[in-house]
Amino acid sequence: MAYHYQAGVIVPFVQKFYKQLIVMVAALFMATTLAMSLNASAATTTFDFTADELTNNWGPERIAPSGGFSSLPIFDGRTNVAQIGIDSSLAHPTESYYRTEGIKTEKGLVDNFDTPGNFGDSVSVDLYLDPAWTDTAVRAGLWTVGDNGASGTDPVNFPFGIIEFANVEGYEGFRYYNPSIEAFVQLAGFNSADYGDWVTFNITLDPVANLYRYSINGAEVATSTSPAVSTYLYSVALNHRNFGLNDQAILNENSYTVHWHGGLVAVDEEAPTVPTNLRADVPSLACGSTTGSYNVTLGWNASTDDTAVTGYNYSVVTPIRTEATAYTTTVSTNQYNGAFTEGEGAYTFKVSAYDAAGNTSAWSTTCTITYDDPATTELLVNKDQCKNSGWMLDDRGFKNQGDCVSYFATKTKNQPAGNTNINSRVR
Repeated sequence: MAYHYQAGVIVPFVQKFYKQLIVMVAALFMATTLAMSLNASAATTTFDFTADELTNNWGPERIAPSGGFSSLPIFDGRTNVAQIGIDSSLAHPTESYYRTEGIKTEKGLVDNFDTPGNFGDSVSVDLYLDPAWTDTAVRAGLWTVGDNGASGTDPVNFPFGIIEFANVEGYEGFRYYNPSIEAFVQLAGFNSADYGDWVTFNITLDPVANLYRYSINGAEVATSTSPAVSTYLYSVALNHRNFGLNDQAILNENSYTVHWHGGLVAVDEEAPTVPTNLRADVPSLACGSTTGSYNVTLGWNASTDDTAVTGYNYSVVTPIRTEATAYTTTVSTNQYNGAFTEGEGAYTFKVSAYDAAGNTSAWSTTCTITYDDPATTELLVNKDQCKNSGWMLDDRGFKNQGDCVSYFATKTKNQPAGNTNINSRVR
């Protein structure tokens, strides 16, 4: 199924809807109770809409769906499908704002917004285009909020990214929200023959260009400039509209059901920063130093990431290893404690940082610390080097003292030069 879209008619948007969207927040990457599978190469984390997932990690957005929400074991050949019901008889009779119903992630929300959620750069979800919607007033969409990185601040002015299906006021098809003009923009190209199919919505935040990028079934259909800089997607909701009870926009009262699938796919494509300032922490040494310490703690300045740094890759070339055979391991902190176990000489190490999505920074610059073992026996060049510290002027002939460890005189043979006052004998 191919789609071709263009920007179309601008539809006014009620700004009040967004005053409460600030409560949507999640920390899906950090939630250990979520059912997830990690694909590091694609840097995606998928959260299926199982019964446990919906029960434990999702809750009402604004007001709970009037028709309830649940997980279907199977629907249209797919498993773990979220079903959300909209009951027109239960719409708020006067307040337009309370006609918006949905579910949001439950993880990460605390008072004063000092622990925002984080969905990385992109989220995707599948929506079923129900044939029953052809004669029904419907709005069903994927909503996101961008974060400007300000902790402890009410994010009422944070930028919103929304893409949805709508069958309202003579318009039938897809549209996206442009936060710069605070209005929905219609997308041309929807065909009523597409009812009965699944469609994939994707919203990607481009923090460099300060854009939202909207895609349908893998094809980018629009971009919108954000009014504020965002470093990651702050929160996610599945949102719907109740048109019942004499809604001013649509007079006919309609109930409908929405199905979502594919879980919520959060994509983190940003790698951590490269580690810097490599050194030895214990003992404290700069790169290029020599030490006689056998146990050394190597360190570096911690990397940063748009989500969180999970750990570091560590690689070291030793006196008996080349770059091709370097010793490698991983550590969870910005230090590595080890020993110079492969002999005297240069140990050259480097590190890179990685996050939970599998994004890895470039390798750092290298740092070399040389190990000189103070206990190593040094062979003397000749026996004359031994006479002043190793030979005694008495009848014992030889004493192992000072640096003299390599030579021994037997009777009068090979007596050290310059020493004539010794009655040598073997003891």
